[in-house]
Amino acid sequence: MPAPLPETPGRRPFPAVVVVPPIVVLVAFGALALGPAPSGLRLMTVGLLAAAAVAAAGLLQHSHDRRAREATRDALQRTSAGDLTLSRRELRRSGDPDLAHALHGLLVGMERILGSFVRLSEAVSGVARELSARGRDLSHAAAIQTGRAEETALATERTDAAVGSLRASMETLASAAENAGASLHEMSASITQVSRSTAGLRSFVDETAASLNGMLGSLHEVAGAVENLARLAEETARATTSIKEATLETDRQTKTAARLAERVAAAARAGKGAVTGTAAGMNAIREAVAGADEAATALGERSERIGEILRVIEEIAGETSLLALNASIIATQAGESGRAFSVLADDIRDLSERSAASTEEVRGLVLAVTGGVTEVRRLLVDARRRTEDGVDLARTADGTLDDIERLTAESRRASEGIAGSAAQQAVEVARVSEASTHVSEEVERIFKATRAQLETARAVGARAERVRELTEQLSRAMDEQAAGSRALLGSMSGVTSTVGDIAQATATLADGSAQVVRSMEGIRQATAQNLYAATAMNQTALALEQEAVMLNMKASAFRLSPPVPGGRLRAALRYFDEEDFDPAFSQTVPQAALVKAWGECLVRFAEGTRVVPELAERWEVDPTGTLYTFHLRRGVRFHEGGTLSSTDVKATFERYLSPALAAPLAALFDAVEGVPEFRLGNTPSVPGIEAPDPATVRFHLDHPVPFFLQLLTLPDVTVLPPALLDRQKARLSPSGTGPFVPREIRFGQVARFDRYEAYWDRAHVALDGVDLDLAEDSEAGVFQRFLDGQLDVIWDVPYPEAARLSADPEWRAYLESSVQLHTSFVTFRCDRAPLDDVRVRRALNLAVDRQRINERFFAGLTVLASSILPPQLLGHDPALRPYRYDPDRARALLTEAGHREGLSLKVWMAPRDARDPMNPLHAVLEDFKAVGVTGEVEVLTGEEMAARTRAGTFPHLRLRRWFADFPDPDSFFSSLFHSKTEDVIELGFRNEQVDRLVEKGARATDGREREAIYRELNRLVQLEAPLLFLFHNRGFVLHNPALRGVRSYLLPPPVRFNDLSFEG
Repeated sequence: MPAPLPETPGRRPFPAVVVVPPIVVLVAFGALALGPAPSGLRLMTVGLLAAAAVAAAGLLQHSHDRRAREATRDALQRTSAGDLTLSRRELRRSGDPDLAHALHGLLVGMERILGSFVRLSEAVSGVARELSARGRDLSHAAAIQTGRAEETALATERTDAAVGSLRASMETLASAAENAGASLHEMSASITQVSRSTAGLRSFVDETAASLNGMLGSLHEVAGAVENLARLAEETARATTSIKEATLETDRQTKTAARLAERVAAAARAGKGAVTGTAAGMNAIREAVAGADEAATALGERSERIGEILRVIEEIAGETSLLALNASIIATQAGESGRAFSVLADDIRDLSERSAASTEEVRGLVLAVTGGVTEVRRLLVDARRRTEDGVDLARTADGTLDDIERLTAESRRASEGIAGSAAQQAVEVARVSEASTHVSEEVERIFKATRAQLETARAVGARAERVRELTEQLSRAMDEQAAGSRALLGSMSGVTSTVGDIAQATATLADGSAQVVRSMEGIRQATAQNLYAATAMNQTALALEQEAVMLNMKASAFRLSPPVPGGRLRAALRYFDEEDFDPAFSQTVPQAALVKAWGECLVRFAEGTRVVPELAERWEVDPTGTLYTFHLRRGVRFHEGGTLSSTDVKATFERYLSPALAAPLAALFDAVEGVPEFRLGNTPSVPGIEAPDPATVRFHLDHPVPFFLQLLTLPDVTVLPPALLDRQKARLSPSGTGPFVPREIRFGQVARFDRYEAYWDRAHVALDGVDLDLAEDSEAGVFQRFLDGQLDVIWDVPYPEAARLSADPEWRAYLESSVQLHTSFVTFRCDRAPLDDVRVRRALNLAVDRQRINERFFAGLTVLASSILPPQLLGHDPALRPYRYDPDRARALLTEAGHREGLSLKVWMAPRDARDPMNPLHAVLEDFKAVGVTGEVEVLTGEEMAARTRAGTFPHLRLRRWFADFPDPDSFFSSLFHSKTEDVIELGFRNEQVDRLVEKGARATDGREREAIYRELNRLVQLEAPLLFLFHNRGFVLHNPALRGVRSYLLPPPVRFNDLSFEG
């Protein structure tokens, strides 16, 4: 068990050698005074005894003092020789408890300082080695850069010459471009003229094609008419042949009639006896005359038909002549291509004229034939009548032979006339036949010529159609060429302008190239300086490493107390409100302290903000800052069995990032490739986390994240065994790879851990176990239990007690303190009136006397907050002063904002905060009241606050505290002020400039740039005043004097249990 607490000053007992002699003397003289009258002998005896007692006491005191001096000298000699292993029991041999306690405090302080010095020297040595390695890389890079600079200089000189040549070429090109532009203008004008001519040609071709189509239609009609004419001519020829045959028959019948008349005359002369024969002959003559009359009638009809045919032929000739005229006109319009067609049209016209003339001749003959036929018919009618009369006479008067003879003579004469007429008709019929034959031949020739002309016209029409198509193609091509010409002209104008710009740019490039040539000399010099600086840095790094080695050698002269195995540490965790041990939800300091007892991450923080290996023994980052490769320690075992591998790391991160778990800080890892999609449930795994072999884990980032290593120290991503990937098991049964394994956890009472004997760094763990009290809920109660000896170490020290202990030399050596990565503030609901007015928010900041609150509640030990960033973080500006206490200015701002009569604000408090007399919000509300602002306090449980928040109800004010999740300013600005992140403190603050700077700072990799960004953000947040900035906590760690190895850490947990041990 650890030693009890040291005695408090003022209770030290007096040594016996100091008390006994005076008591002996007083007893002796009291005996003399009270006894009978003393004799001389008695007085001498008493005197001698008193002297002997005093002498004995003096000898005893001298011996005691000598031994104390020897013990003190021995302790001082051992200490001066570097032996810091003296225990309190050895120091008590001095006989002076105060001196022993002071020496022990000195030894503890020296041990702590020396331990820090040794760790610092080791860190310096590591930094020196890293710096030396980077220096060698830099030297190598500088050497390469020197060579490249020489090559670049040579290339630049060549480039400069090439630029000069390019400049001359560009001038030539500009001239050529101008000439080309002029030529394009001319070509465009020519193309435009050709396009217009093509349009005219296209119109002419369209008209010609239309005329040819009309002519082709007319030729079709002519061909049809000529074909009809040929058919009529053929019919005329047949009719003429029939007339000729009828005429021949008439001539034959007339001759027959003449012979009969002669016979009749002979018979009449022969006598009456031949009357019967004459009557029979007259009957025959009557029949012949009837036949001649029928033939003459048919001849007349034929002649009329021939007349009709001749009228048709005459009409065809007229149409042909008209077609010939149209063809001549078309041929004239067609120009050279219609010359052959013109000749053919002339031939058709000649044929038409000849046909017309022949038709007139035929018409004359036909008229003559018609007249003859008419006369013949008249004579035949008369002959028939007379023959009838002769027959009648022959029948009635045989004796009238004179009349018969006379009639026979007349009949003969008529027959002779008929014969003459028939002969003349035969001649005319022959002429008509000859003319009809000639007409048929001419019609046939015209028909053939018309057919040929029709074929020619068709060919011409086809060629005209082809010409029209070609003309259309030509027209389109010319239109396209014209458009292309215009586009080319426009492009050429652009080219000319671009050439001018290029020429100007070339001139600028020439000037720039000359400047580059001049600058290259500076680059050469700078490269030489870099090389010299790299060499000097290497030398400095070597010297620093050597100094670190020498420091270690100096430090090795001191003997530090080795950790003594054994003992169980007793500590307490306050505010452990929820029965949940899942590291993914470790949002408080007690939860983080508990997780770090049994779990580990890939890396961890040292005492400050330096990241050091934990489960990963080393790592590399590629030059782009987007690939992190971690190499795991070999042989690391989980508490419940099984060896750690890269798949366990990948599974832990995928569990933490899964949408089913909904871990509160999962969004911090959105820069890992594929995490946003994975958190939405769109992918089954995270492609940016790889486990290529059991000992290697890779993280691929979308963009560099300067604080990615710090994110990996979060207790939230403590590596879990496969069995604890289940949420319920992880919530109730903590287990991992840490130095202590859970033995018993009773929520609200105690958590007991035993040392894990299979721990990978077992040699550096001295404690047998850790017992954490989970019952105590007050800071004062925890402190009292420490004073009562029930706890060995606490980190919840009330500020007044911390101030007293800091001033107490007996305790000062056992109290560690440091400013935490923490800020306390009062939130303003910035999107609700009246706090949506920045003047009101600034007025409230001016209304609070922070220094008074610091002294009243925190013994003046906190650091007043000027803005949000704690002093240790990048971007904190010491020159940025906190809001001064100025109630008059606060009232003026409130009046300016329209609240001259004051205003009332709603305030929420948890029951514990409302009962806490050390809650600074009470003093804040007092200061508000002094400027006319009243706080309406509502005491609500956490569940009630959450329910109201979900319903959209928020207070105006609420006291909050923010501990950094990792030591980077992004932990404050991204989490609290960026409008796109979860509003974890229900601030309702929106500012575009703040958003831009937060995003820029989260991606910047240059340290100076990030510092400037966060300084500006810190200033801007102070100006916008979304919070009432109060103070930054100072943390204290108080421990039992027998406890060694205590170190205060900036981030939870405040102490590491595997660092601690008890004195032997």
